[in-house]
Amino acid sequence: MTQALATRLKQTFLLLFTLLIASGCSFKHFQEKVLLPKIKIEEAEEEIHSYLIQKYGKEFTIAKLERGCTGLGSDCAKQVYAYVYPNETPGINFRVTYDTKTKKIRDDYLQAVLENQIEKEFQDFLEENFEGRTFVAIRSNVKELDVASFPDYRELLGKEITNIKFVATLHKWTESEESWRIEAKKLMKLKQVLMNKGFDENQLKAFEIAVWVRDRSSHDADAMLLYKVNLSGISEEDSAMKAIQEQAQQ
Repeated sequence: MTQALATRLKQTFLLLFTLLIASGCSFKHFQEKVLLPKIKIEEAEEEIHSYLIQKYGKEFTIAKLERGCTGLGSDCAKQVYAYVYPNETPGINFRVTYDTKTKKIRDDYLQAVLENQIEKEFQDFLEENFEGRTFVAIRSNVKELDVASFPDYRELLGKEITNIKFVATLHKWTESEESWRIEAKKLMKLKQVLMNKGFDENQLKAFEIAVWVRDRSSHDADAMLLYKVNLSGISEEDSAMKAIQEQAQQ
């Protein structure tokens, strides 16, 4: 690129930027209208709604639609993300991804159903022992399953489901021997709950818990991971305490 061409490009960009400011148009609006690939949100909504009804045979509500990302040249800039829930069970929220270029659609409904099963089963324990929002995340290849069956998560554990993670929050944390002891007691209690439900040591390898510390007034981005530990690796309170302290120092 010659110096003259570089100068002209710079001048053109400055002119466009000046016009943008003068018109009162935000950069986000300019980005959507000029820089990023054109997407038709209404068309995406219709395609997603039709896809869900055809695949699952029931009605869903699309709560929100947005562009996948604003990275220039990124594949997700051509995608639309829809945040959806089934009308009959509005507590199950999941995401649908629609590619405006290929017209392909994929969804996380089955995974959300399985996570909801687990959350319901352990809701009492999580709410009793942790202060903030708690949820379950699974690692799986459940997209390959027959969606009509909606199996119980236990049938898939160790096969399609390879990991179940409890994610919990503390609103306050004070570094002390007593605080770590309290957390160790919670872990042993959770392990006992799992064993009482019939999970053996081999199955416990799939279970882990991650505990975050987040002040009530702060954003999720300000959260600090206190510890993450696999439940099969602890056998009694002292080993649990040692495991989480070592993990916290990493």
